[in-house]
Amino acid sequence: MDILAGGVIVNISIISLFNQIVPQYFLELSSIAIVVDEKPSSLLLREYSDELEIFFKSAESFPPVLWISVENPFDEDRLEEKIFATTELGCQGFIVASTKVLKFIELKYELLEKTLQRTRDKYLVFLLDDHNGSITEEILHHSAMKLFPSHLIVRRSKEVDGFELITQKFVSNENNEEGIILDYLQENKSSPLNDELFPDKLKNLQGKNMPMGTITYIPYMFIEHTLPGEGNVDEFERDELKTLYMDGTEANTLFEFSRLRNLTMKIKRFETDFWGALYENGSSDGLLGSVYQKEIDFAIGCLSTWFYHQMDISFTIAKSSVLFIVPAAQVLPPSITPILPFSWKVWLAISLTVILDVVVYYFVEKNVLKTPGHTAKTTFGLVALKISSIYLQQAAPETSRWSSMRILIATFLLSSLVVVNSYSGGLASVLTVPKYEKSIDTNQEFADSGLKWGAPSDVWIYAIVEAEEPMFKTVVNNFEIKSYDEFRRLSFTGTFAYGIERLNFGEYAFGPYITEPAMDLFDMTKEDIYFLWTTAISVKGYPLMDYFNKHIQEVLQHGLYDYWERRTTEKYFNLKVQLAMHRLSTGNRPNPGITSLKVDHISGPLFLLAVGLSLATIVFICELVSYSLKKYKKAELN
Repeated sequence: MDILAGGVIVNISIISLFNQIVPQYFLELSSIAIVVDEKPSSLLLREYSDELEIFFKSAESFPPVLWISVENPFDEDRLEEKIFATTELGCQGFIVASTKVLKFIELKYELLEKTLQRTRDKYLVFLLDDHNGSITEEILHHSAMKLFPSHLIVRRSKEVDGFELITQKFVSNENNEEGIILDYLQENKSSPLNDELFPDKLKNLQGKNMPMGTITYIPYMFIEHTLPGEGNVDEFERDELKTLYMDGTEANTLFEFSRLRNLTMKIKRFETDFWGALYENGSSDGLLGSVYQKEIDFAIGCLSTWFYHQMDISFTIAKSSVLFIVPAAQVLPPSITPILPFSWKVWLAISLTVILDVVVYYFVEKNVLKTPGHTAKTTFGLVALKISSIYLQQAAPETSRWSSMRILIATFLLSSLVVVNSYSGGLASVLTVPKYEKSIDTNQEFADSGLKWGAPSDVWIYAIVEAEEPMFKTVVNNFEIKSYDEFRRLSFTGTFAYGIERLNFGEYAFGPYITEPAMDLFDMTKEDIYFLWTTAISVKGYPLMDYFNKHIQEVLQHGLYDYWERRTTEKYFNLKVQLAMHRLSTGNRPNPGITSLKVDHISGPLFLLAVGLSLATIVFICELVSYSLKKYKKAELN
């Protein structure tokens, strides 16, 4: 009779429990997984299994139910495969009535890293046959429960004739792994169950310590050690309070979140630029590695979706666009001023025109010389000199009585008038207004230039290191990491480029090696080489991530992030360099004003004169030598 009474109690109590939790909680889930023993080892577990089957088969409205049967003898690999497949289907609610409940929790915790699904487990119900309370204690103190705050333990009570509904306290730092009784299930009790069978433990964490990590990367995050009590945040695994000072746009976002959720941040500080990485052999290092190894639960500090499948990623916080400041286009040397008034295409057209003029004039004059009364000879050299003299505004060749020759010469004169006047106007402009080399405006031009560029960490090329396009491959190959001192030295050489960031609201982030005196030596590209969205990263299944995502949206919608960005850049960056960056982004250059002509302005024509005189001298010497040789040979023959 006692056993039968126990069975009746289970029947009535479990049905009343699921009549409440299924409509109130589980209907919002995509599916429910029920884990039961293939052959229950006790009458109580048998009753659990039977009543679960009866209830979910008779219910008219509930999410799809996935049954996981724990085989007997127990096969851990088989159970792991079933839990993995169920999780990948998007299941967020589990009801476990099995002696292998602890093994289920361990597998569920381990499989979080392997599954692609990012939905957090919302509800876990454990139906226990736990007379001495040992299984309950093991569940409550299991390390995995920090990721499963919404759970409910049902076990037979020693206090009343029925069942206890237990959950982990979770909040605060005192006895937070202990269990608290939410309500009782009793056979003859007609009052409704507690409305909060899955209380929101994350709304107010009552100062609970949360292990987090970050890195200094201004303006997103700045963190440094201080004397105890002089900082504004506690350090991870250190007893003294407020030994770190933290500031920045993402720091302020995190401060407000901790205040709203009433949690205590325990920050693990990493060295500058030590984001770290995950490696194929399973090892890891740096900030990312600390999350991956579960040393800390949450990380922030200009992180992006670099290892998307291995960890949880928050909503995007801010846009970080990467572009270059490149050596500024230099003023073209004065020695080439004679050719600057025209482009190479115009010079080519003029050269072809002159050659055509010489050919036409030669053949016309050749035919004229064949007429009676003409005894002079003509050559291409003489014709070339005549045509050149026209375009150089020298004396025109003698006119002929033939109209064809006069019209031809008149055409040459008109053509030369247009060309010479255009050239004179362009030359005057070149002499008084500086002419610059072609600037580097696009990413393709930057790649074609072959310029080396640098930044303090290889994280700057994470996003493009595997790109297949030749332009990106060239940019990656030209990337170099150097010390700040070396970067500062190179900034004055005009031979090196730097990666900078355009922040979410238009400000710029740059390294301290870029100084005000060097800004006049740089231009800014007009295109972003790439952009990233910064995020926060956590261990997979982190229960606070949904709340943090909501917080990010509110911060952005209310303009708080914009305010923090402007305040932080004003505080940590050289304002004069910041203004120079904005000036470079517009393509504005200082106006040199009216310039009086100097010797170096006409050094180009003087250079041409020197070249001409040198060539004439060389030719003259060659002619003298040639004449002397001919005279010598003639003398020998005589």
